[in-house]
Amino acid sequence: TAITFGAFTSGTPQYIKNVAYGKDAPGLPVNHELSFRHPNDSLNAVYFDGHTENHRKEEVWTDMSPWAPAGSLVVGNAMSNLTQEAQDWVEDHLKQGTVDGRTGYVMP
Repeated sequence: TAITFGAFTSGTPQYIKNVAYGKDAPGLPVNHELSFRHPNDSLNAVYFDGHTENHRKEEVWTDMSPWAPAGSLVVGNAMSNLTQEAQDWVEDHLKQGTVDGRTGYVMP
């Protein structure tokens, strides 16, 4: 079965069905072997300012801050599509707010 693998065009890894990194994505386990190919099941992320960071699976599935820019909105009905780790992180770290008339959790 062919699975489209678009590491540079995918959503955040906290989305459970994300093809490249998702915990419950189509293509398991091959997608994880390709995405988390560094020691300790980790990946390297390159940021727009040119620096790189190594992230373990657990970090990738929990903390949304490296993946979603400031001002991003996590709307309530999207929460069920996030990993449980990300749902807990959002509730613990983000504040409710409104962006463009939509209410949800706002990335600082």
